[in-house]
Amino acid sequence: MQIEGQRDPTGWRLRLDAPQLAGRIGIPARPTLAEPVSLDLDRLVLAEDEETPSASESRAERAPPANPATLPPLKIHVGELRQGELRLRQVQARTLPQTRGLLVQDIQADSGHLALRGEGSWLLDGGNRHQTSLALNLSSANVGEALGELGFQNTLQRGRLEDTQLSLRWADAPDRFGWAILEGEARFNVHDGALESVEPGAGRVLGLLSVAELPRRLLLDFGDVFGEGLRFDRIAANLRFQDGRAISELTQLNGPSAQIYMKGYSDMIQRTLHYDMVVVPALGNVLPIIGTVAGGPLVGGAVFLLQKVFDQVAGELSGFNYRITGSWDAPLVERVETTQ
Repeated sequence: MQIEGQRDPTGWRLRLDAPQLAGRIGIPARPTLAEPVSLDLDRLVLAEDEETPSASESRAERAPPANPATLPPLKIHVGELRQGELRLRQVQARTLPQTRGLLVQDIQADSGHLALRGEGSWLLDGGNRHQTSLALNLSSANVGEALGELGFQNTLQRGRLEDTQLSLRWADAPDRFGWAILEGEARFNVHDGALESVEPGAGRVLGLLSVAELPRRLLLDFGDVFGEGLRFDRIAANLRFQDGRAISELTQLNGPSAQIYMKGYSDMIQRTLHYDMVVVPALGNVLPIIGTVAGGPLVGGAVFLLQKVFDQVAGELSGFNYRITGSWDAPLVERVETTQ
């Protein structure tokens, strides 16, 4: 790494240049909210931290994280942030010191077709345990292009991402994120797109919705209905993160040729899928009831009612029931015959 520095009465100005890190850092003599420490980086490449069953043990063996309450105010800008296949541009944030840590405000990032906005915090609780939280809003005018920019080609055509929020928290420092300690909720809404016969690796992205193998399997069973792809008007999913799992009470796909309902979970550590699915190629009498309920927030009694309706549909349409298992990279979609 090449480092150039200059000091004057106002503080330090540094320039860094390395394959993983390049840019400028400004450190005022007395950082304040009006004059924070400035990180203006051209690029930042983070190492991939693959989650494994032993990840929590290796995480505990690391050196203790910094005390967030001792950090000065920061103003952050990263021209390009990369971690594995993830690439974000124009990442921005600023921090506001607190008695027990810091708040992260005005979080912004862009991948070209995916915009991210939000806020967060890094605090110590009463027992001096680290707690990180993030509240993010995502939007995209073309989800298919956004996934391509993230390294996943041919997974989805078009698609408009709206009304999509993530509320995430984990009991550790921000750089010690892990699926095993993640808790929170997410709501996804994608409109007007099409699922193609995706490549196996795309399961890492679509595993949360368990649709990685849907087009290929449904074309086998309903070729006359779906043609060459699975068009949809809307995909809606409410997820809960707990114990290393992304749990879906109900994921719903509404399209001109079919209604699809899924429930289950993805094991984010073992990278496996565990879902039940109902496919209805034509609207039935019970579907308007489901659509009416699913159109509102999935909270409280609505979740219970949707669960009952799902069980009823699954029981009545035995010829169109599926079970999705296997790994993210090799999902298995099987027809399930139910007894009346």
